[in-house]
Amino acid sequence: MLLRKPPQSRPSVERVIEILTSIGESATDQGRPGLHALAQAGARDADEVAMKDAERARAATTTKTRGEVAATAFSILHKIVDELFGAIENQAPSAHRSQNTGSRRINLRRPKTGGFRTEAK
Repeated sequence: MLLRKPPQSRPSVERVIEILTSIGESATDQGRPGLHALAQAGARDADEVAMKDAERARAATTTKTRGEVAATAFSILHKIVDELFGAIENQAPSAHRSQNTGSRRINLRRPKTGGFRTEAK
């Protein structure tokens, strides 16, 4: 549209720069309540987003920490169970651990000798 005007009626390049500079300066001026309110709303929104992101990060960290603690606890528990079952097998030769490693069981069998013997007096 601007080029349809005769050259004499067009603003000079300097005038265009002056107008654009003036618009930019007035946009940052606090005298415009609409822009100030918009800036405040944008700042509040950015604060809310930052707080929600921080809360999500805290929750993720808490979940990860709990998972690590649980994994460590189960590892310790499995070692204790293995030691207990080893002690039971050492004390009771008829006790045998289940071959299923996912199952923590000991099978007890009767001795093949027919039971306990008592000595006559």
